[in-house]
Amino acid sequence: MEETLKLRRTSELPPAKHPQWLGIGWIPKAEITVLVGPEGIGKSLLWVRVAAAVTTGRPLPEMRIPKRAPATVVVIVSEDGRGEVEERLKLAGADLENILWFGPEEDGTGAPTFARNQGGVPMQNLADGVRELEQAPALLVVDAWLDTVDGGIQVKDGQQARAALAPWKRFATNFGTAVMLLTHTNRIQGASTRDRMGATAVLRQKARMTLFADRPEEDFDNIYVGPDKANNTGISNAVKYTKNVVQVRPRTEEDQGTTAQLLYPSDVGQTIHAEIASWEEQQRQANKKPSKAEEVAEEIKRLMESRGINVMPVADLDRHLKAMGFGDTAIRNGKKIAGDSSLEDRAGGGWKFHADPSFVNSSISLTSNETNETNETELSLNAWCGNCGDAYHFEGSELCEKCETHK
Repeated sequence: MEETLKLRRTSELPPAKHPQWLGIGWIPKAEITVLVGPEGIGKSLLWVRVAAAVTTGRPLPEMRIPKRAPATVVVIVSEDGRGEVEERLKLAGADLENILWFGPEEDGTGAPTFARNQGGVPMQNLADGVRELEQAPALLVVDAWLDTVDGGIQVKDGQQARAALAPWKRFATNFGTAVMLLTHTNRIQGASTRDRMGATAVLRQKARMTLFADRPEEDFDNIYVGPDKANNTGISNAVKYTKNVVQVRPRTEEDQGTTAQLLYPSDVGQTIHAEIASWEEQQRQANKKPSKAEEVAEEIKRLMESRGINVMPVADLDRHLKAMGFGDTAIRNGKKIAGDSSLEDRAGGGWKFHADPSFVNSSISLTSNETNETNETELSLNAWCGNCGDAYHFEGSELCEKCETHK
């Protein structure tokens, strides 16, 4: 080791290695990719889709995986039984002969515990098995990675997280394999992917690539995934998938007989970080309490659309809004939201409020002066009671006949 610790010129060094990709901008070769997302969202379906492409050599355009010769995939699964995982792989079109299982259970599943730094006996056994293959696996998946971490390691601590990732980094480098580690986010929602990662956010700093998977709160049919962090490359746009549940075996009292797959990938046009931020903004706007001015605008919209009009006397509109309990400032600002302007009628009908056609969907056509004048004449005979707010035929009193009688 000491002999290598010396100054050397660039010309004296071996040729530099450039990054190689299983899928450019998504999954690097000889490096660790961490796939993070809420529990139960469908992260397993994502790696199954990738594994199906790798084992068959089919391209996966949305992740920029080109057509290649078929290759092997090593899977370490602890959350789902092999039967369920196999059904997903078969439905995705994977070549099961190119799927290699590594686990302590008889069916090839389970979570071996990999010690920090070197990985211990399980990592040695895994490496020995790979060396016996004619060709190293193109992809290794650990689902869920935290199940395989030594219980004494706290991954929220940067140094300990690095120690937990070290065996996988060494494996990836030695064999040129793309290593994908799956883990969960916390249950805290937020506009930032870092907020949602919670205790596992430190992995974002330590891994070469982080893929983040999520969905809007009430969207149970789709899943969105995209690079959240990528060294040496730009951040690709997120991809939206639709989850499709398929009956794959007869249903019984103890087995629904279904499994799921991801279909219809589409580019959402922005990064996963921007996509999640837009969900949070939409939710914030939906939960936002409208201002008084916005309430006034909505009342104007309701009133005028219910009558099929988009022009009415200002005095009548103000009288109605005041009867609804709105103050002068709210009425003034609300009319700015709902209307283009208040114009004086040259025919002597007083000031008229003109609603913005894009805000009020009027059923009245104002394509001719005759139609406009007819409706405005009718409107001048109507008013809204200053007490109950109902429309009535104005004859000098600010109250309708009913309220006038009982005042």
